Amino acid sequence: MGIRFSSINELAACMNVSTAEVEKKITNSFGGKQKPTSIDVPVYSEFPPAFPQTILFRALVQKYGRFFNSGEVIYELRDIIPGRKFEADIALPNFKVVIEMDGWKDHGKSLTGFKRDREKWLLFATHGWLVLPISREQIVKDQENVIELIDKCVKQRQRFEASVSDKKGLVGAKFKGTL
Repeated sequence: MGIRFSSINELAACMNVSTAEVEKKITNSFGGKQKPTSIDVPVYSEFPPAFPQTILFRALVQKYGRFFNSGEVIYELRDIIPGRKFEADIALPNFKVVIEMDGWKDHGKSLTGFKRDREKWLLFATHGWLVLPISREQIVKDQENVIELIDKCVKQRQRFEASVSDKKGLVGAKFKGTL
């Protein structure tokens, strides 16, 4: 079931947050760059997503469910590494699986961004997370196979009970640990 909002004000009112908070979150979800003319919020938009990360997130939610609805998948999980501001693009925290969008566009077209991603992935791995780098092209051209391979990886992982805090339905939750 999708929910359609006629304006950002209506979305903010429904979520009981300010319009500025929603606008900031949307802008931040696009790397701080100019926000798109249409709002593509993975949980609230019924329009077909244009971004491969959102396409993959929705496909995984269809398979596993959204974490905050007794499922497994979270869009943009933060605070995975204590003391670091790293964020996972998509995560299944109960299995300690992180799915990262990988490609030259995803690191700001810079060597620095590319190296930062590798540092982040290594730190995720040292804290027991399995990092699955997925390219935009894989999602667009071979989504069914990508989902199948992710599923195989998840089935090989031990299940934990993760503690995650939601941000009133906004994209981006905080990881608090596993039991």
